[in-house]
Amino acid sequence: MKPAIAVPLAPTIGPAIVTAFGIDIPVLALALSMLALLLARYISPPSLERMTREQEWALTALLVLILFLAVTDQLPLVGQADQRFAEDIAAFGDSVSALIGSASTTQSQFDAMVSLAYNVGLGKFGGSTLLKMHKAGDHDGAAAQFARWDKANGKVMAGLTRRREAEAKMYRGQA
Repeated sequence: MKPAIAVPLAPTIGPAIVTAFGIDIPVLALALSMLALLLARYISPPSLERMTREQEWALTALLVLILFLAVTDQLPLVGQADQRFAEDIAAFGDSVSALIGSASTTQSQFDAMVSLAYNVGLGKFGGSTLLKMHKAGDHDGAAAQFARWDKANGKVMAGLTRRREAEAKMYRGQA
């Protein structure tokens, strides 16, 4: 049996949404189209056709939801998302500052600890050995503690390892 040829469906829908709302739909459309091309090698043509129709309905439903959220002003646009992120980071900065107290802290140390606290949560950061070492003035020990926060559900994650290495460098003033 000859495999079907998948035709990208969604890229024609994407650009209007990107222009209107600043949402990067073409990437989603390209990913779905690439998935369809990959599946074409393993799925029979009738099944692929049915899945393609389902994909169209799923993408249509997603677009309707995005339009509804945008029209009702519940969808954070790029500027709004940046503003919300800045507000969240400022709140985390205030909380981290309170946790640090009067301990001597450089700007780069503070920035690295805010980044960590934002990622792991204030509760975990507040009880961390890293914070205790920093407050005790053991900055080398505190910098080494960043590496311990590289797991999700008990599994070491490469992305978290890279993030923690970058935060440790920042903490040391090397970033």
